[in-house]
Amino acid sequence: MIKWFARNHVASNLLMWLMLLLGAFLAWKKIPVEYFPENEPDEVRVSMSYRGATPAEVEEGIVIKLENAVRDLPGIREIRSYSSEGSGEIEIEVEKGNDPRQLLDDIKNRVDAINTFTADMERPVVALNQRTMSAVTVIVGADMSAHDLRRLGETVRDQLTMLPGITLANLRGVRPYEISIEIAEESLRRYGMSIADVSAAIRRNSIDIPAGGVKTAAGDVLLRTKGQAYRRDEFENLVLRAEPNGARVLLKDVATISDDFNEDPLYCIYNGKPSVFVRVERTGDQNLLTVTDSVKEWIKTAGDRLPAGVELSLWRDNSRPVRERLSYLLWNGLQGGALVFITLALFLRISFAFWVVLGIPIAFAGGLIVMHYLGFTINMFSLFGFIVVMGIITDDAIVVGESVYSHAKLGKSPEDAAIEGTLDVATPVTFGVLTVVVAFLPLLVMTGRWGSFFEQIPVVVVPVLLASLIESKLILPAHLSSIRWDRKPSRFGRIQQGIADWLDSFVVQKLYLPTLKVAMEHRYATLALFIGILAISFGTLKGGHLKWVPFPRFQSDSVSGQLEMSLGTPAHITEAHMRHMIETAGTIQKKYLNASTGRSEVMNIMAVMGSMGASMARVGSSGASHICEVVLELPPPEERTIDTEALKSEWRKLIGEIPGARELRFQDSWGTGRPPLDIQISGQDLAEMLAVSEKLQEHLKTYDGINDVYDDYATGKQEIQIVSVKPEAEARGVTREILARQLRQAFFGDEAQRIQRGRDDVRVMVRYPKDERTSLDNLEKMLIRAPDGSEIPFSSAAEFRFGRSPTSIRRFNRARVIHVLADIDQKAADIVAVRSAIDAHLNELLREYPSLTLSIEGEAREERESFETLIWGLVFVLFALYTLMAIPFKSYWLPLIILLVIPFGWIGAALGHLIKGMAISFFSVLGMLTLSGVVVNDSLVLVDYVNKCRDEGMSVPDAARAAGTSRFRAIFLTNLTTFAGLVPIIFQGTLSENFLNQMSISIAFGVMFSFTVTLFLVPINYLVLDDISRLLARLRGPSPAPHQPASPASTV
Repeated sequence: MIKWFARNHVASNLLMWLMLLLGAFLAWKKIPVEYFPENEPDEVRVSMSYRGATPAEVEEGIVIKLENAVRDLPGIREIRSYSSEGSGEIEIEVEKGNDPRQLLDDIKNRVDAINTFTADMERPVVALNQRTMSAVTVIVGADMSAHDLRRLGETVRDQLTMLPGITLANLRGVRPYEISIEIAEESLRRYGMSIADVSAAIRRNSIDIPAGGVKTAAGDVLLRTKGQAYRRDEFENLVLRAEPNGARVLLKDVATISDDFNEDPLYCIYNGKPSVFVRVERTGDQNLLTVTDSVKEWIKTAGDRLPAGVELSLWRDNSRPVRERLSYLLWNGLQGGALVFITLALFLRISFAFWVVLGIPIAFAGGLIVMHYLGFTINMFSLFGFIVVMGIITDDAIVVGESVYSHAKLGKSPEDAAIEGTLDVATPVTFGVLTVVVAFLPLLVMTGRWGSFFEQIPVVVVPVLLASLIESKLILPAHLSSIRWDRKPSRFGRIQQGIADWLDSFVVQKLYLPTLKVAMEHRYATLALFIGILAISFGTLKGGHLKWVPFPRFQSDSVSGQLEMSLGTPAHITEAHMRHMIETAGTIQKKYLNASTGRSEVMNIMAVMGSMGASMARVGSSGASHICEVVLELPPPEERTIDTEALKSEWRKLIGEIPGARELRFQDSWGTGRPPLDIQISGQDLAEMLAVSEKLQEHLKTYDGINDVYDDYATGKQEIQIVSVKPEAEARGVTREILARQLRQAFFGDEAQRIQRGRDDVRVMVRYPKDERTSLDNLEKMLIRAPDGSEIPFSSAAEFRFGRSPTSIRRFNRARVIHVLADIDQKAADIVAVRSAIDAHLNELLREYPSLTLSIEGEAREERESFETLIWGLVFVLFALYTLMAIPFKSYWLPLIILLVIPFGWIGAALGHLIKGMAISFFSVLGMLTLSGVVVNDSLVLVDYVNKCRDEGMSVPDAARAAGTSRFRAIFLTNLTTFAGLVPIIFQGTLSENFLNQMSISIAFGVMFSFTVTLFLVPINYLVLDDISRLLARLRGPSPAPHQPASPASTV
């Protein structure tokens, strides 16, 4: 096939254009673009509402029942549950390898079989924990009432969803509607009613009931009772009671009715203006860039259709980083391609360099074709795969081209040189590409939070590498056969020829070959030197000269401050502190104002009262009076001068201590969901768990670089606990159920109806007026209505006591847990040393509290699980590499010569991090893992040539020297172009702290260091193996068969 394509230029060019055009078409029109990959959910969430219940009641009445119902289902990895005021949920993580949808059906069946839920509990919602993919958020700001602002937000939402290509937009940062019917105790007594009577009357009279139809001669006529009330005036005129004399008691005669929002505080402020958010989602195969472009075009003309004074702004535009990465890929592709082209042109020919570099877009096109048919998208991580593989895909083309060039110098015709040169290296090139392929495969089976993201990389890298292999065998030979190698060189050609001759005559003949000869003559001393370098390098790394930061946090485009007061804190107190945080943020904004441009490095300030961020403030959700968040929006890292860690510290100092604050934490980076330090305390004795939590927090505060220490357990609101019903009330038929229900109706409210009004689900609540729900004195005077019609004051009907319940209750695998959390300054603290010291302290606490279980979770757990995957991945890679080399070499021992080079590649990667002043991270180790497949290519080509020389009758030393001399240029150029392709990434300061840079450093510095080692260590290892073969042959005695030239391993 190689010969046919090399002689048929039309076929090779058609194949090239087919790949290029099809790849470009699919990338432009068919492959969706998104920010993060949308992955199959691996969690099932069961949520349930029990409005007005304490966390302890939710735990007992909902969570424990749900846990017991599903505990023995197969396929469950772990169960996490969360009980809060008014609701509870459990998250069930699916064991890898099991079908989440099958487990979802099993869980639904178990949950539906529970028959002990009370009538006040809403139906459980069982669903896969599907993550929505935000495209962009539109902020609608205006100085107007909350009602008008919400209606304006609804208008914006509806107009956005009418745009082509946009199907989903959600309104956030607003409270849900509620119709509140407030009845004073005096009114109830005057009309002889109870709250339950009023609710029942509403349900009886506010109703629509279809009644079938009348079949008349003229046709069917439908019958329908239409009486459902939807607005305040309609509810006001509902009849509660009709007297025998014809008089009627209407709802407005008894109650005050308001059609407003619920009472929980929730609102947003953006740059000083009241605001609501419209979050536009990307769904299905929609293109992120297309969706955001539609939104931006709409905003340009929307001002003419909206009231005066309304401001529309964009928040968290996820298309921006994708556009930057696309631009970054293109720019670095051009830079890397240019460097590769210049490198090849200096040592070979300009025409040869052009055809090799052309293989990059061809290989990319092949990768895009496979991506489309596998259903993958263009996202941050798949783009990362393209960038990483850019410096690798030219290796096979360079080896083929250099081989063709060598045959052309022997005087062969261009066509014969192209065919014979390609065939000469077909085996090592094929297996060389396959070794790189298998090095990336472990990323497909990574576990943990990053696993679903990193699987995108091999999905790109593997097809691109295979496409480059096809290009180097079927397209490149045809192009190289058109080069007239005997043509008189131009002026630049003469310069290029001089450089190439300098490489051959000076570098190879005068530097490398004499040094190699000395090293081979003293091979055991040289081998000892290499082993010494390896030992010293590992010792240097072990000595702590390089920091280990498993999951570095990369600077984001925002800094957020989250304040949590004690549960039950009045909204006006929390709001005052939020205003203080906004004021200090404004001070920072003014400080970093650029006088020449008029722009500040703090571009916008957003605040949310009642929720931790607008992302949590969904329509239908209620706010909380004790929490708020303020977010500072910053330019991208490459466009600002201030470090977010410094900005965060400065802001923290300006805010100072907040009286009564339970937590004030700051976040300035992405890459982690929870704080980096997470210690889990599990047990049955809550008092012991709290004692250990306090000791742990005090201990953590003694470390430098650890701040924002807190736990997720907090004593909640003060509560009145009903102990028993007094005898005199029991005598009149009052039970605990009657007592509890009337208390709930009066103070929390009785849900008379739940109506659908447009898109909104509106509750109709009947309760006491607000001024009768704000005093304990009103509670004591409340009248309990007994079944016999008598009325008893609450203080005479019930025995009660005061107490407190927790803010929330967390459980893990059916046991209560408390998490002690802290932030770690990765620049100031040594994470490994800190964790080691904390482990020792945990062991001391366990001896003091043996009934508890203590463990470091969060990032530490993810690190443990990820490294377990990496270890098995390394075993797979080494075995696969060994197999792929043993097969073509037909030897058990020759692959070991090549595998010994891999540790030196890792040392080079570590030295690269040391040179760049960067810590080694999990992403660096991933780069080293994939590096293993890259560094063996040179050794593969070298050993293959030694074997060919041995088959021609050369001695082992002569064959080793001939291989080093002949393959020096190919090995030199492949490594140099790989390094050159990654140079723009490594030395571009704007991205010096991202995971792309860390993996690139591992690959680039690893190949350059291993290149030097390969040219000396592989020939020496070959000689040592030949020495061992000869020694074993002498020990076995003379062989009766005549000596046949072969590789040394074949005689072992």
